[in-house]
Amino acid sequence: MNDPARDTSTSESQVHVSWTGLSSPNNGGSAILSYNLEWNGGSGSTYTSLVGYSPASTALSLLITSSITAGTTYSFRLRAQNIFGWGPYSNIVSIVAATTPS
Repeated sequence: MNDPARDTSTSESQVHVSWTGLSSPNNGGSAILSYNLEWNGGSGSTYTSLVGYSPASTALSLLITSSITAGTTYSFRLRAQNIFGWGPYSNIVSIVAATTPS
């Protein structure tokens, strides 16, 4: 599974997460039906689905503009579903709600 990543439009008021879609042979030989992105919302170890669990989504990014606090670190994990079911979660990636220094 590819890890989610901080997109360049992340700032103090929004977090933009993106990832690369899976293709053969990394998709288990079956088209991806959904990507499920989860986050901890800055709360620690409890993860909540943001997109892709229900309903399904094949989007390759998500812009989060609500419930964002400047300077807070948010953790994300991603998994994919094909006809065989859900695959394992990606590595956990931490993203800080901040503007990239120039």
